[in-house]
Amino acid sequence: MSHALPYMIQVSQLSITVVGGGMVAKKRTQSLIDAGAHIHLVTPRLKGDWDELIRSHNLTWEARKVTDEECLLADWVFLCTNNSALHDGYKQNKAPRQMVYRCDLAQEGNFYVPASIERGLLSVSVSTAGASPSYTKHIKETL
Repeated sequence: MSHALPYMIQVSQLSITVVGGGMVAKKRTQSLIDAGAHIHLVTPRLKGDWDELIRSHNLTWEARKVTDEECLLADWVFLCTNNSALHDGYKQNKAPRQMVYRCDLAQEGNFYVPASIERGLLSVSVSTAGASPSYTKHIKETL
């Protein structure tokens, strides 16, 4: 991704699928639910404590593997697995106008997720376009 625009997006009207059941998937799912999204989670198993999120009214879980040959019907798809081949294949087969996030290679996705700070109505986002998550975290903590 060579250029990007910073936007604040109301996610409550989007259909969003998260693929994966590990730490990154949980972090993305939690932030999306906190922003008002309904999440469809697709993963054969969950790693860590997902109990509170699973009980949420904004999450459905489909316990199965996703293949690189399928196309999920969602506005946004968050690929949060450690399987780069799956991510590569899925990106090739994505639906038209579907936005895809890749946790492994942010620049290869259609968008990336900045670090954010929220204090009341104030929102500040910090990003290195996925190039250096640790530096983004450092800047966020400094702010």
